[in-house]
Amino acid sequence: MEINAVPMRRSLSSEDPWISSVDKRAKNRMIVMMSRCLRYLYEKRPPSPECMQHFMSLRPGGSPVINMS
Repeated sequence: MEINAVPMRRSLSSEDPWISSVDKRAKNRMIVMMSRCLRYLYEKRPPSPECMQHFMSLRPGGSPVINMS
């Protein structure tokens, strides 16, 4: 009996456990921006232009995520 094994693709994090400092800074900036933007929403204030730009960059089509009307 012959068994054909297909190797499973490992995730990128398992291939290289070390994340570059540039990637870490980029992730940290994104986390900080997201937390600031979520605070605007939590306090029911209109988001800053930076937050709107950040939210629009998260949408594939670039359409606004939040409808402020």
